[in-house]
Amino acid sequence: MKRCINCKKDIIPMGEKLFEGFHSIFPPKEFAQACYFVLSDGKTGPYFPFAQKSEKGSFWHLRVERGFWEDQIHLRINDVFVSYLQYDWETAMCTYKVLNNSRYGRLSSISKQYVVCSPWFVSENTKEGLDDALHQLGAWYQEHLAEIHLSYEKQQTWLDKQWGSDIQDIIVLPEYQRKGIGTLLLQKILLEYQHVYQKVLLTDNTEKTIQFYQSAGFIMDTDINCRAFLKIY
Repeated sequence: MKRCINCKKDIIPMGEKLFEGFHSIFPPKEFAQACYFVLSDGKTGPYFPFAQKSEKGSFWHLRVERGFWEDQIHLRINDVFVSYLQYDWETAMCTYKVLNNSRYGRLSSISKQYVVCSPWFVSENTKEGLDDALHQLGAWYQEHLAEIHLSYEKQQTWLDKQWGSDIQDIIVLPEYQRKGIGTLLLQKILLEYQHVYQKVLLTDNTEKTIQFYQSAGFIMDTDINCRAFLKIY
């Protein structure tokens, strides 16, 4: 059986109504090939992207994915991310409005705890069925709004710091040293900023301190034929 309704005409206006502050960024027809998803089992379908400009100048994104399998319509919210591009990267490149500079792009990955994706909402292949699925989608969105906003905030922080992050030092009082406290503190910092590409550390030049940070995976600049510079005002 083929779809008997035009989902695009319903999903885009309903999405702009349900996702307050968001607007459709569905690209022109010549770039429509950029708006298809592929699942791990080979199923494919179109997605309908929405975006909202944040106070920091970036764009909050989400999309509604529409599948049509087993003679039923499937809808879900997916790909909640932050980018300094209003459109998907492929579309932005096609329009020649940005250079190949990942500073404008999105994070390559985020912690699983901040990935937001709704379950599939399934409906019959009718206009009424689609409307019902869209309202279920909207209800799910409202229920998970706090989770979605937290994901945006975390991604914004990581995106702005992805090119580098400085660790001044980790200090533990002498009487509490060698109890694993410093290691736990460092692990917490590295977990929080796991998406930052380069982490730079400035610390004491003692054998004990060097061994501590090397055990955590840090390498000295001289080990990779580099030289670090510091300017203190």
